[in-house]
Amino acid sequence: MEKYSDASSARKVAAVWIALVVLLGYACTGIESQCGSEAPVDTVPCPNYENCVDKVITALQNATPNKKDFSYTRIYPRGTYGGVTGSASCYPTTDVQHCQDCLDGAKDVLDGCKSYAAAGSFVGDVCTMSYAQFLPHE
Repeated sequence: MEKYSDASSARKVAAVWIALVVLLGYACTGIESQCGSEAPVDTVPCPNYENCVDKVITALQNATPNKKDFSYTRIYPRGTYGGVTGSASCYPTTDVQHCQDCLDGAKDVLDGCKSYAAAGSFVGDVCTMSYAQFLPHE
């Protein structure tokens, strides 16, 4: 029985890794198509990533029963504060890396939402939305 359990766990871990690789691949593709992968970092406009951040914040607000829990939520770029929500820090910029970090931070917020939802803390569909829905388009 233990061997079966270990094999099952190994399959679950492998599935999670595959899903992460696919998500990261999609995120990178989204950034490249939005910002361009060839141009110098300091001249590449990324005009829509802040809309991505706004959508995540709005979705989180709408997912809370009293709609106030996330009224001051901002998304930190991943790496700056470990990708957690806090009081500040994605800002308009032409820096592709910051743009990517903010999208990663948005993904962290969604992942956190899923964790809380599993514990019954959130109400709403935001926790089942895919990260892809929050990527910049066009």
